[in-house]
Amino acid sequence: MKNEMAEIFDGAVDLHSHPAPAPFPREYDIVEAAKHYAEAGFFGAVAKSHHHPSTTDIDIVKKHGLIPHGFTLFGSLVLNASVGGLNPWAVDVAVNQYGAKVVWLPTVSARNHKAFVARGGRLGNVTYPGATKKLMPDRVVEVVDERGVLLPEVDEIIGLVRDGGAILATGHISPGEIMMVLERGRSLGLDRIVVTHPMDIVEATLDEALRMVELGAYLEHMLGSFDPGSAVCYRSVKELAEWIRAVGADRTILVSDAGLRGLPWPVDAARRVAQLLIDAGISAEELRTMWVVNPRALVGAPVTEVSGAAR
Repeated sequence: MKNEMAEIFDGAVDLHSHPAPAPFPREYDIVEAAKHYAEAGFFGAVAKSHHHPSTTDIDIVKKHGLIPHGFTLFGSLVLNASVGGLNPWAVDVAVNQYGAKVVWLPTVSARNHKAFVARGGRLGNVTYPGATKKLMPDRVVEVVDERGVLLPEVDEIIGLVRDGGAILATGHISPGEIMMVLERGRSLGLDRIVVTHPMDIVEATLDEALRMVELGAYLEHMLGSFDPGSAVCYRSVKELAEWIRAVGADRTILVSDAGLRGLPWPVDAARRVAQLLIDAGISAEELRTMWVVNPRALVGAPVTEVSGAAR
């Protein structure tokens, strides 16, 4: 009989993980990640690189049978300077040719991210990695023009993501820019959109986050900020529990955002934070909603419960 942690994570999907290959130093590669998640009963995970589409990496390891049977590794694309910024052609190839499940708006190339780095760029005791011209070039990828109006490429990208059944994630753009993207996405019929760790780097207020949910978004929280076993821990689980209660588990997603060398592996962090959330009054059912039900609905693999197991 499975213990409580095994039941919580049975069939889970980590929508935000950072395996190698990547220019930033990584703790594990995509094959090691797949084995790590599969051994813990996860259904799948999204591989993310700030610098290149992970779709082609995954295509090769799948071809050579390196992914555990029954586990799905999903590809993604981040629209930073290294792929041409807001590049609809890159989105088209990633989503329609390689089946990418997540497209992120700019992260390390976002103006808001660069302002974060300029302020010190720290998460817990760790300075944001690769704050160099080599890994984070000076070029800013804007989502708005000089008048503060969304660029037309955003509409093209929203349409490609919507029609391809993928997820649009907001990356590290500012709360105000996120609101504009959400409003535009809703007007264009996009129903799979995730606000990337609103508490961290984005630094949205809870009131702003609640408005984002009203506009149809899911809110994602990365574990490192709350995991006492991580050097990037600088927030209390109590604060995370308060956000979950305010927003509701049905609009919240928990992700590892793991992979930086020297930090905990995803499932280890997930279990630690899960236990702390239970101690803070969040139920096992709510945890399954945030780790299993919501992310699987977003990737198009909704949960069917059979004898307590996610199939």
